Amino acid sequence: MKKYTTKFLKCLLLAVFTMQGVYALDAGTADSWKEPTEAQIQDAAADRLPLSAEEESGERFCGPNSEVTRYYTNVELTACERKDPYSPIGHMTYRNTTGAPVLLRYAQDWQGETKTTDWDVTDNIRDRGDIKAAVISKIEQTLGVSVGMSTTTPRSGTVLGTMTIPAYKTGTISAYHSAVEIQGTVLWQDADGSGTVYATGREKIGGAFIIDGVYLKKDLQESR
Repeated sequence: MKKYTTKFLKCLLLAVFTMQGVYALDAGTADSWKEPTEAQIQDAAADRLPLSAEEESGERFCGPNSEVTRYYTNVELTACERKDPYSPIGHMTYRNTTGAPVLLRYAQDWQGETKTTDWDVTDNIRDRGDIKAAVISKIEQTLGVSVGMSTTTPRSGTVLGTMTIPAYKTGTISAYHSAVEIQGTVLWQDADGSGTVYATGREKIGGAFIIDGVYLKKDLQESR
C-alpha cells in the first residue's frame, strides 16, 4: 500500500507542476498581439539607423524604467525649395486698344472673395510642435524667408500691384500665394527617465510651408 501511495503522490505532483507550466504559458500569451506584416517590417528597417553592437546583441530589450518616451531631434533637410507660384488666388486682364499706355491695378476686392492657402505637410510635422519649429527654423536659415501654416489675402480694395500696358497690348496680373517645399528626416530616440536610449531611427518628413504675402506674375501680349 505504501508503494502505491508514494507512486500516486509523485504522479499528483507531476500533474500539478505540469498544469502550472501550462497556466504560466497561457498567462504570458497576449491575445491582442499581432504578427507584423512583411511590409511593416521592411518600412521599419528602411527608416532605422545602424544599430550599435549592444543593440544588435539584444541585451537592452527593455530597461529598468518602464516609462520610455520617444524624443525627436536633429532635423535634416535633403530638399528646401521656394515655389513661386504655389496656389493661385486671382488675376486681372486688360486689353489696351488705345494709342496710349494704360496702368492696370490688381486688388483682391475685384476677385470677389477672400483667399486662404494652408500648409500641406506630413503628420509628424502637423502633430508635433517641436518638429514643426525645427523645420521652420531650418527653412528660415536656408532661404531667409518667414513661413507658417497658412496665409490669407482678404477681400479688399488695397492695390497689391500694378503694371503698365503699352498701346495695343494685353496685360495680365496673376496673384498667387507662395510656399517652400521640403523633404528630409528627423531623428527619434526611445529613452527612459535616466537618459538610457533603447532604440533609435529616422522618420521621413516633408511637405509645403506657406510664405506670408502675395506673389504677382505679370504677362504682356500683343492685342488682337
